[in-house]
Amino acid sequence: QEVVNALKWGPEEIGQYLEEIKLGHLKGTILSRIRSGYHFMELTKSTIQEQLKITHPFDVARLLWGKHNLVYRGASWAAQYKLEQLSTTGNIRYTKNGTPLGKPPIEYHWDVYQSRKHGS
Repeated sequence: QEVVNALKWGPEEIGQYLEEIKLGHLKGTILSRIRSGYHFMELTKSTIQEQLKITHPFDVARLLWGKHNLVYRGASWAAQYKLEQLSTTGNIRYTKNGTPLGKPPIEYHWDVYQSRKHGS
């Protein structure tokens, strides 16, 4: 449900969430290009670095973490995984039983898909 709500966000809600995840200093930069929750949930590392011109590894990792955390923190499957912010490389990582996964778990993608389907 939280993801469905986030997909409907406008600039004000995105700005509030950026403050919540300690990225308020990037509000102007992000909101100049990202005007909806739907577009916020589409953020990738390359979009952040190339289109938004945010290149500091901590900021890139925190923004990716923030996007994934919207799904992760309310997910029934979250107890099986750990979501980590890799601040020195500008990445995030999921682990399961201490083993790093090469990509987000399928449950993450399924929840985003279902949220888009039911939120439109």
